[in-house]
Amino acid sequence: MNPPPATPAPHQLIAALGNQIDLLAKNQQLNKGQHRSLSTKLNRARASLRNGKAEATITRLEIFSKEAESLVANGVIDDKSGTTLLNTAAGAIAGIGATLKLPGVQTPPQPCVEKTPCTFLVLHVDASARNLLGGKPDGSTARPYRRISDALARAAGDKACGGEIALAAGRYTESIVLTRATRIIGAGSGATFIAGSILDRDSHDLSVSALHLVRSPDPGAIVVDGACPSSTEITDVKISTATRNGIFQRGGSFRASRVTVANTQALADERHAGGGIRLVDGVQGVLGRLFLHDNGSGGLSVEGFRTRVYVSQSTVNDNNANLFFMSVANEVGGLGAAIEAERGALLLAEFTNLRNNNFVGLLVSSGAQAHYRYGTIGGTTIARAGFDVLGGFNASISVATAEFDSISLKEAEFVGLGLRDSAATSSGGLVTPSPIGMSLQAGADYTGAQLLQCLVHPMEFIGFDADRGELPLVMSPAVLPCLDGCPVLPCVSVPFDCSWCVR
Repeated sequence: MNPPPATPAPHQLIAALGNQIDLLAKNQQLNKGQHRSLSTKLNRARASLRNGKAEATITRLEIFSKEAESLVANGVIDDKSGTTLLNTAAGAIAGIGATLKLPGVQTPPQPCVEKTPCTFLVLHVDASARNLLGGKPDGSTARPYRRISDALARAAGDKACGGEIALAAGRYTESIVLTRATRIIGAGSGATFIAGSILDRDSHDLSVSALHLVRSPDPGAIVVDGACPSSTEITDVKISTATRNGIFQRGGSFRASRVTVANTQALADERHAGGGIRLVDGVQGVLGRLFLHDNGSGGLSVEGFRTRVYVSQSTVNDNNANLFFMSVANEVGGLGAAIEAERGALLLAEFTNLRNNNFVGLLVSSGAQAHYRYGTIGGTTIARAGFDVLGGFNASISVATAEFDSISLKEAEFVGLGLRDSAATSSGGLVTPSPIGMSLQAGADYTGAQLLQCLVHPMEFIGFDADRGELPLVMSPAVLPCLDGCPVLPCVSVPFDCSWCVR
């Protein structure tokens, strides 16, 4: 029997992508501009791979894929050629990602099964229970189990579709691995404590409410990491001193309300290790009334082209950068911002304030889109490790798109708003003194004149003092403002439309 053919290496797949787009241009499915744009993105990915920069290669391949997918959707590239092109790019991303601890590179091993409504077996657990009535614990209110794992084993033994675990006040020292749809309901975040993790590796629906998770070991407090989409709801929950992740979810639906995540511990093997909440690879998230503070690699991170997250009425304060990654932060994308959208994700945020965070307050990068309104970002400090210094930006937009409305950027240690090779617009707001109010680097697709008209002019700059060396605006390349008879230029827009918020 012949052995199966070897999987092509990533550099071979990238070379194949180049051949494919050359053939599309030859067959007149791509015009010169479209071919040049795709080739440029592919060459950047090839250069990153050649230099051993795996995460940057994945980011650039995903930007290439997004542009190719748009051309297929608009009928420029036919479906058959488009499928081949996108599958080749996905194979290259997966091949590179397999060598790293990165999200966004898993493919479901088999088709996902559509879920049906579930009847839950209700079981009671009380860590302090004493069986005074005789007989074995059975999960009733009279004879509750003493361990959560015993209740889960009972649900498995009964082959229940789902298990509802009602926890009495007390401390439970155990980690939980889901085997079916599960609801875990405590007696309040100040009364029920779980010293451990809640892990869902098989795409089961999960609801957690009214409890406090403490000292959760690696990979984190609540980790939902199945290959198929699942639904997660977290309400009235506190998480403190977890390792790697406060909350992590890959794909599916995620809702969180009145959730606090604090003091997540950073690790040296992955730049996001230490984040408060991390949502990746297609999560449709609705988050409200969060308090994310003192985490080791930022507060909230949303990642991946299919990921869409809405957050409101939240506070993200005093989060730190993952200093293990200071030396490579510019290449891999960051150290963990207060709120970060990257790799094509969409972020909608309102009535949410980011204060006294380290590195960057709001970071939008690598093809992501964000609309941030009715909030304040202030007091962001520079990340320092030895002689390395980085960041100090209240907001940073890098190869991305952003829209702002009625925001305040206050007193960053270095820059109020930094923008590089990106498009952004504002509908009013306030910038108060930082050493630099705005630092804008125009790109080929969004000119300096557009940045002045669409982003700078609607904002109000207050209190800058040249004697203190404060500059309201630094622009590269320099652009003279238009004073009379100015043409109206097109401004980018990120609609504030949360279609996934409605159940």
